[in-house]
Amino acid sequence: SLPTLKPSPFPAPHPTPMPTLRPTQKPTLLPNERPTKMPSYSLTERVESPAPTGAKQINPKEDITRPLLLPLSGEKMFEDQTPQKEAYDWLVNDDMFDLDEASDDEVVQRYVVALMYFSLGGGNWQEDNRCLSSSSICKWFGVECDGNGRVEELDWNSNNLKGVLPEEIGVLGELRTLSLQSRSDYPERSNKIKGTIPSSILSLKKLEELRIYDCGLTGTIPSELGLVSSLKYLALHENELVGHVPRSLGKLNDLEYLNLSRNPIGGTLPRTLGQMHSLMHLRIGNTRIFGKIPTEIGKLDSLEFMNLQKSDLTGTIPTELGHMKRLRTLWLDDNYLEGEIPVSLGKLSQLKWLYLDRNELTGTVPSSLENIEHTERLRFHKNKLWGSIDLCSRLKRNGGSLSELSADCDTLEPEIGCPCCTCCGKKCYEE
Repeated sequence: SLPTLKPSPFPAPHPTPMPTLRPTQKPTLLPNERPTKMPSYSLTERVESPAPTGAKQINPKEDITRPLLLPLSGEKMFEDQTPQKEAYDWLVNDDMFDLDEASDDEVVQRYVVALMYFSLGGGNWQEDNRCLSSSSICKWFGVECDGNGRVEELDWNSNNLKGVLPEEIGVLGELRTLSLQSRSDYPERSNKIKGTIPSSILSLKKLEELRIYDCGLTGTIPSELGLVSSLKYLALHENELVGHVPRSLGKLNDLEYLNLSRNPIGGTLPRTLGQMHSLMHLRIGNTRIFGKIPTEIGKLDSLEFMNLQKSDLTGTIPTELGHMKRLRTLWLDDNYLEGEIPVSLGKLSQLKWLYLDRNELTGTVPSSLENIEHTERLRFHKNKLWGSIDLCSRLKRNGGSLSELSADCDTLEPEIGCPCCTCCGKKCYEE
């Protein structure tokens, strides 16, 4: 018989498994308190389906931001060396602001304002107090918000901006003022904005003031501006804008100030300008605009200042300009205007400055101008006028208001007599 085996003093090599402390099923996640339609990645999915070695783990902030921002910027958010990627990376990786507690609108606004910061060279701005900080964007330099925390003003004038305006600015639906101009008193801080005005500006239905002047804008003046009916102040002067003045601007019934001067724009002045009955300042001088002055401009009964100087205007001065009873300044100098000075200009009782010099005007200076009591500057030199000008009683030295009076009275036998002119000849008031 076989020998009886003695019990082994050693435990079995494969003991019965001990109960595990790790639950066999992962706990159910708490409901997300943030109401959203956005897809979310659960913890279980990320743990049980690990990314390949070396792959970037999904940032929880991307769950919030991607569905909101992809429709705005598309793949640019992931393309290297784009301001969209810089803004997006900052938002999901570096921004300490609590996006979980933010509304969708706050997330979108935060991205767009950060995008403008990166797109306009924010790292080199003269002032950028609190920009890219964890505080509300309403506390960032140059940003003003309404009572609901929506951006209504961006003022970064003369702040060393360099870059382009992104199309995404069009989602700032409450924006009322956009000021990106350069001021002459801070030349070392001038803004240099490349490219054109975004067409998405059409979406800014509450925009009242658009100030982007002396900063290098190129391209054409968007016709879409004529559809921003809330505009009251439009200043795009001293840029490199080409093309023509859009006819659609005539639809801006509330516009009070329009300045397109010192741009190489051409074409003719649209007749639709005469529809802008709230307009008080019209400045489209120093351009390449040619053709006649539309008679419809005489319908601008609120106009106080009109500058069409130093362009290529031809034809005669419309008599209808005498209907603008509030006009104080009329600059038509340095063009190719011809014909006689309209007698109707004598009806401009508020007129202070009248520049008609450096044209091809003929005839006499109408005596009706003597009826204007408060004129300060009258310039008629470098024309083909004849006759006489007798406004001695209007001169300051005689108790009047007139400080400048010029005509071609510098030759031995002048065509025009002007015994009281303060300046005679072609060199008068060269600028």
